[in-house]
Amino acid sequence: MQVAELDDYDDEYVPSTALIEKPRLLPDPAGIQAACDLIQDAKRVVIIAGRGARKADSGEEILALQEQTGALLATTLQAKNWLCDRTDFHVGLSGLFGDKPSMELLQEADCVIAVGASLNHYTIESGYLYPEAKYVQIDTSPHVVMGNGKVADCYLQADAVTALAELARELRGRSVRLEGYHTDAVKQHLTARIQQPEYVSEPGRLDPREAIWILDHELPGEMGLVLGSGHQTDFGTMLFQRSRDVLSNYGMFGAIGQAPLIALGQLIAQGNKPGFVVEGDASFIMHLAEFETAVRYDVPLLVVVMNDQGLGAEYHKAKAKGLDPDLATISTPELGAVAESLGGGGATVRTAQELSDALAEYVREPRPTVIDVRITREVLSTPYRRIQYGEDV
Repeated sequence: MQVAELDDYDDEYVPSTALIEKPRLLPDPAGIQAACDLIQDAKRVVIIAGRGARKADSGEEILALQEQTGALLATTLQAKNWLCDRTDFHVGLSGLFGDKPSMELLQEADCVIAVGASLNHYTIESGYLYPEAKYVQIDTSPHVVMGNGKVADCYLQADAVTALAELARELRGRSVRLEGYHTDAVKQHLTARIQQPEYVSEPGRLDPREAIWILDHELPGEMGLVLGSGHQTDFGTMLFQRSRDVLSNYGMFGAIGQAPLIALGQLIAQGNKPGFVVEGDASFIMHLAEFETAVRYDVPLLVVVMNDQGLGAEYHKAKAKGLDPDLATISTPELGAVAESLGGGGATVRTAQELSDALAEYVREPRPTVIDVRITREVLSTPYRRIQYGEDV
C-alpha cells in the first residue's frame, strides 16, 4: 500500500449513513388512543425529551404538545437545556442532577410522556421521582425497559415527530386542553431556581460554581460542550444554563479522562468548529498527549480543566466516610504553561477576571487551548451532598 501509485481520485466522499434512507415509523393507532386516554385523565403532565427527540428535530411538536397539555418540560442529561429558551415551564434535568424546586414539581406528576428518552434509573431516579405517574414512551426501538425495571403503561414504537403530531391531533379531536402546571404559582416556584449562590472565597482558588457561570455566559451559545467525569462534572451538569449542544461523558467506559478525546473527535467530525470540554485535572493529565494531537492538526479545542489538585470524587467520598481525604490529593504543574510548551494556547487562572480574560482571548482567536482553572475543594456538589450526607438540597 505504501509504495503503490494512487490514481487521481476526484469523487467526493459520501459516508454510508448518507446512503441509508430512514423512514419515519408511524405509530399504531390503537397505541395513540391508549396514550390519549392516559393524558386525558391526567392533571399534571411532564414531558421528558431525550437525545433521540433532539436528533429527530421534534422541538416544535414537543412545544405544541406541552402547550396543549399544560406540561412541564424536562430533559435527560444528553439533551440538557434543549428548548429552555422556548418555554417558561422548562425545569431542566430530570433526575438527581435536577434542582430541588424542580424535583418538588416533578414528584407531583401523574403522567410522564417520554420522547426519545430511555427513562433509565438516572432520569427517573429508579421510579422514586415519579411515584404516582403513568408512563407514555415514544421511541424508535422495538422495546425499552425503564430504569425502575418496568415497561411503560403505553409504549409507542414510532418516530418522535409523527407520534407527537398524531397525539396532538387526537387530543384536539377530543377537545382536550389541560391547564396542568401552566399557572402563575408554578412559574413563581420555578423562579426560585435562578437564585445565584454566595460564592466561597479562597485566595488563589475559584468557587467551581462561579467558574461554570463565567464559562456559560462568556462562551458563545453556538459552541458545543462536552462534559467530563468525576466530582467536578456535577457543577457543569447542573449549572450550565444556555441552550447549547451538550454531550456528557458521564459513566462512559467506567473511567475518567475520556472527555477530551470525545471532544476532539466531535470537533473534527463537525468540520473543526470551535468547541470546549470541561474536565478534571487528573482526567486531563491521563490524556495529555491527545492535546498535542489537537495542536498538530490545528483543531480549535478549548480544554477547561477544573483543577482541585486531587481526585475530587475520591477526596469527597473519603471525607464523608471519615477516611483520610489527603490520600486523594495530587500536585499538578501549571497546565496552561504545559499547553503552551506543546504549541497551543494556555493560561492558569486563579481569579474570575483571569478566567474571563483567558476566555476572551480564545474567543478572539480560537485555537487549541488549555485553561487551568484552580478551584477550591471547599464546595461540595449538590448530588454529593444528597448522596454522601443525605442533605435535602
